[in-house]
Amino acid sequence: MDVADRLAHQGIYVPTSATIHGSQPKWRCNAPGCDAVFFEEEDTKRVRHAAMHAKQDVDEIRAEGERLQRRDVFGEGDPEKQSWMRRRLRQLVGKVENPLDPKHY
Repeated sequence: MDVADRLAHQGIYVPTSATIHGSQPKWRCNAPGCDAVFFEEEDTKRVRHAAMHAKQDVDEIRAEGERLQRRDVFGEGDPEKQSWMRRRLRQLVGKVENPLDPKHY
């Protein structure tokens, strides 16, 4: 029996906010690898923690987008199509403003 239960049996009311250590957390972080828990009165702390995870996610998404943009234009795939696209690119260089524009292929 914890302190709050003993005091309740004696007729003394103890608010739940006063028994943080004995209470269950209201929120748990669902981010992979994060096991943070937050109690009812820690709402501001929980929101800041969630914002920190959101910023990390945005940074990871941007890094992945930059990585995809640096990828080889021709990529892997059908070797015949790849050779045709390379020949077509050599034909277009100097003749059109943007030889990588898909409308030329």
